[in-house]
Amino acid sequence: MNKILQKWLRFKDSMQSSDLLFPIQKTNSILTACNFERNFRSYMLRIGLNKNITPHSLRNNFARRFLIASKGDIYTLSRLLGHSSVTVTEKAYLDLSDEDLRNAYQKYSPLENIKKW
Repeated sequence: MNKILQKWLRFKDSMQSSDLLFPIQKTNSILTACNFERNFRSYMLRIGLNKNITPHSLRNNFARRFLIASKGDIYTLSRLLGHSSVTVTEKAYLDLSDEDLRNAYQKYSPLENIKKW
């Protein structure tokens, strides 16, 4: 990722002088969330992905995978997502499904682990 970002910065700097990471080309202004989402949809269609994938769904997927698959903690996730408090993160992401709970239980259940011995 570091190499890709460095390559982008070299390309961007050769096209225009701006301290912004993703400036709007003609006006050299800040890329708004609305413009970003429109561009994102356009890129998704261009590569043939017509599914309803949004930047927010990617963020949500990252957060859930961080908590469940990577065993990340809610405090670190809150900081990564830039939430104002851990409470905001808890309300958004601690509504684990029954399937998630069942999988976690089976993974750490003493009875399930005895069977592995």
